[in-house]
Amino acid sequence: MDENQNKQPLNPGSQNQPPGAAPFQNNGNDPEKELSENFQGSDVPKQEPVIKIRTMKDDVSESAGETPAADTFSAPAPNPPAPNPPAPTPPVSPPPPPPPSVNPSAPPKPDFETEEPVFQPQNTDRSDYSAADYGVSSGRKKLFIIIGIVIGVLILGVVGYLFIIPALFPPLVVPEEPAPTAALPPAPVEPETPSVSEPEILVHKSFFLTAPDETVETNLRDLNYSTIQSSLTRAAANNIPDDSLKEIVLKSDGSQFPFADFLSNFSSAETGAPAPAFVNTDQFEKDFTAFLYYDSQGVWPGYIAKMKGGVTAAQVMLDLQNAEPVLNIEKFYLTGHESGALGEFKDGQAKEIPTRYLVGANAGAAFNYGVFGDYLVLSTSYNGLLKSLSLLGL
Repeated sequence: MDENQNKQPLNPGSQNQPPGAAPFQNNGNDPEKELSENFQGSDVPKQEPVIKIRTMKDDVSESAGETPAADTFSAPAPNPPAPNPPAPTPPVSPPPPPPPSVNPSAPPKPDFETEEPVFQPQNTDRSDYSAADYGVSSGRKKLFIIIGIVIGVLILGVVGYLFIIPALFPPLVVPEEPAPTAALPPAPVEPETPSVSEPEILVHKSFFLTAPDETVETNLRDLNYSTIQSSLTRAAANNIPDDSLKEIVLKSDGSQFPFADFLSNFSSAETGAPAPAFVNTDQFEKDFTAFLYYDSQGVWPGYIAKMKGGVTAAQVMLDLQNAEPVLNIEKFYLTGHESGALGEFKDGQAKEIPTRYLVGANAGAAFNYGVFGDYLVLSTSYNGLLKSLSLLGL
């Protein structure tokens, strides 16, 4: 069948009108409406149009050589058209070509000759693969997925157990109750022993640059004047040649007798309080040298003290001169070798150094003191003063 004949346009015309119908006139109205009115007035029995739908199943049957059976259903009756208002008569125009004949009972014939794109999968050569290969690959994939899930669950469990659970639910620490212990008796309190400072040990060192004729060490049981006087008298009993000098080392409890304590015993006060000039221990060092000078007239004691740095001779001489009224000069002499009646202090010299002196009634007794270099020398004999200065190197 010619394709163009099936696709002729539907044109109204007298040659395609049903028999007995009035000829079609175009009076300006709707051609389809006119056609419907003509058909309503004709003798052609009115039939409901039947519409058949072609499915894919029909196409498959036709391709197999079978005649397709289309599904048939009745279309609902069309609603009657609403009456149109009268329109003005348009100018007469030539009639349009007649519409093609329509067979209401014949279903529309599908157009199978239309070329439509058909999906055709590529023919990939899969001869190298088998069903077993597909199954193994799929099984391995599932196995890897299961192993990954198990490992992930294990990791999450470990992290939760080690970090998350302890952070959210810290363990409760129950304090341990100390075990009851028997009450111990209080430790005995030892009485505090008052700290006793150990006495300073003063080591004696002679001031003589030239060794004396003899050196004697004596230990005093106390620092009283009577003890000192007894020790010196016993040491003087051992005679040595005239114009000789014996050094006496005075110790108490193994320590040299300090000069300030020793000199305080020669005060005129009954209580033995020291004279003010000799209380000033900052003027002299603690160590001192005692000696006994021997001549034909007797044994004469003498004492040498060393001044500290910064102390001047003029200051020492002034302090001693102010202390003269309180000094008990007779205490400087030994028993059996007394001075006798003493005169008044006068100014004198020894080796051109200013001194102060007084003379006693007994021969050879003359008390002298003076500052020579760094040393204060006290002597009960003028000759003894000169002898000590020679041993000092002065």
